[in-house]
Amino acid sequence: MLLTCANPECRVGFDHEQGRFFRLHRTKRDGQNPADPAVQDFWLCGRCAESYTIEYLNGSIALTSRAPHIPRPQTARHFIAAA
Repeated sequence: MLLTCANPECRVGFDHEQGRFFRLHRTKRDGQNPADPAVQDFWLCGRCAESYTIEYLNGSIALTSRAPHIPRPQTARHFIAAA
């Protein structure tokens, strides 16, 4: 169950009426526990959803900047969970 914004610097309480919901499907790797979920859900509050998105990056789930005209530096990423 989602309780807070996925942005580790925000953590606003979940509100289904605002923000953006993400459902990410990941492929199972060899040797991975079959009981591990293949789907993970994340939510960004309305304020964070204006600036960030959640995506797979180098095999992990990461919070990245949404600004398309600005190159995304390594420091703008926050890893949320290992894939």
